[in-house]
Amino acid sequence: MKPARSIPYALALLLAGLPAAAQRDQEQERRDQQERQDQQRREREQQERRDQERRDQQGGGDQERRDQAGREQERSGETPTQQAPTLEFGVAGLTPENAEQIRTSLRELRTQVYVCSGCEREYARAGTCETCKLTLRADERPVFQEATPAVERSSVRVRVAPGRTLRYSDLERALLANSIRIEGSKFPLDTPATLVLRGGSQENVAEVERALNESGAFERAETRFEPSTGEIQVTVRPGRNAPSLSQLSSTLKSSGSKLLLADVIWGEPALKS
Repeated sequence: MKPARSIPYALALLLAGLPAAAQRDQEQERRDQQERQDQQRREREQQERRDQERRDQQGGGDQERRDQAGREQERSGETPTQQAPTLEFGVAGLTPENAEQIRTSLRELRTQVYVCSGCEREYARAGTCETCKLTLRADERPVFQEATPAVERSSVRVRVAPGRTLRYSDLERALLANSIRIEGSKFPLDTPATLVLRGGSQENVAEVERALNESGAFERAETRFEPSTGEIQVTVRPGRNAPSLSQLSSTLKSSGSKLLLADVIWGEPALKS
């Protein structure tokens, strides 16, 4: 007959089995957790597929609206080239140390536009989309598609983003904030623009248009008076020998008028305003 085991011995066996039981519980918990994670992943994938199906169904209508907007742009004569003028001009104060700051500052320059939520077409003024008939929402977007300072040439090259508007006054202000000065004699007006003149009236419109067209500075100049601002706006198309900013100011002075060049605007919305 085997001797009866003592209570301490039985307790020892019980205690010895506790770690193994705890390990089994932990493994089971890990399996349960993994199963829950797998289930959540499957649910997310199902939801993503449903969302994608909805987007695909909506995409056909959105694409049709975008295509229609594109066709209307073509009929109206708008082209990416017209909407994305490139300017290159001389500056003073540009150094290797501040070139990157200039690039960043110009890329952060923004302008207000009005956007259609349906086709994403941009407009210069608030209103309704011509294609989608939706109310336009106001938004601020970067002016430049590209901004490149060239230290070795002491110049800056910028490309206005399609559909955006650039004012010379905003460009000058952004550069002066970084101690960079535009040199008027090295700023060619060689891309379509709108000249903003102050100090005149409706009576000066024909005189200004005649003076600019006869000067040969531009291929064509069309002038109108804006009563709400008291400004004369001149839409110009450059010719073979595009004048510089300084030369244009001299042309205005030689005409005998008291008109001052207050600003220059580039971009298709400006030409249509």
